[in-house]
Amino acid sequence: MDWNLQFHPTYWAGRRLVHPDVPAAHPKFAQSIVVGNLVIVSGCVGQDVTTMAPTPVNVEEQVWLSLANTKAAMETAGSSMNNVIKTFFLITSLDDYQAVRKTETEFYEEHAPELITNPPAATLMVIPSLARPEFRCEYEVIGVVDRNRSDSPVTYHPEFWGGTELAYPHVPKEHAKFARSQVAGGLVILSGCQALDHDSICTETDDVGEQSHIVLDKLRVGMEETGGSLETMVKTNVFVKSLDDLAAYRALEKAYFDEYAPASTFIRLPEITVPGSLFQIDITAVL
Repeated sequence: MDWNLQFHPTYWAGRRLVHPDVPAAHPKFAQSIVVGNLVIVSGCVGQDVTTMAPTPVNVEEQVWLSLANTKAAMETAGSSMNNVIKTFFLITSLDDYQAVRKTETEFYEEHAPELITNPPAATLMVIPSLARPEFRCEYEVIGVVDRNRSDSPVTYHPEFWGGTELAYPHVPKEHAKFARSQVAGGLVILSGCQALDHDSICTETDDVGEQSHIVLDKLRVGMEETGGSLETMVKTNVFVKSLDDLAAYRALEKAYFDEYAPASTFIRLPEITVPGSLFQIDITAVL
């Protein structure tokens, strides 16, 4: 594997976000880091970072600007928006969900048609606030430089709910659209997974232990579909609504992973996107 690393700095209003170009107390981060064929882009917010014009109030405009900033970052990295394989959407209100998804789809229609038919793996989180009070969304992605590169080809594994593929036009623009997983070479990225019955599109139980079992079993199936297994998972992000559910989840997780366990981050969220869901897990793995 090619481990060559490239750093692409962030510029706000022409100012590079690297110390000492900005004060020590100022945000400092790369626009993107490229490792071989992999592109990791910092979170992009809904503000024009060239002019630093006031942030729009409208969430649709903020989503469009977030995606436009991401498109610019992917192109600076020598890639394109078509090569995004994983998205993390942070929004501050679940009421904005449908508008966010609709705007995202319309942006892809215009600037990244590959993501219409082969949507990325995705995780969406509702959080209390972002870096500034006016920000209503932030968009972070992982991509590749070239999805057809011989040593790191991208494979799309679709997700189905009620027998319908979660890709436009199979579902409305306002609907969730994402892959079950995206595989780039030996890297596996699964979408956020909840205790949802994919036939009835309802949460199957309100018991945290049972939800834990369902989610972990879905992750196992998703990994096996790619040719991997639970033992090739390297990182989990566990999002919960209540800290009271942590112990029950960790106990069952221990039974699943036995002596092996991936690196893990645990985050409390005020809302999970599917009603009745107590938590959500997304993972990064290798084959």
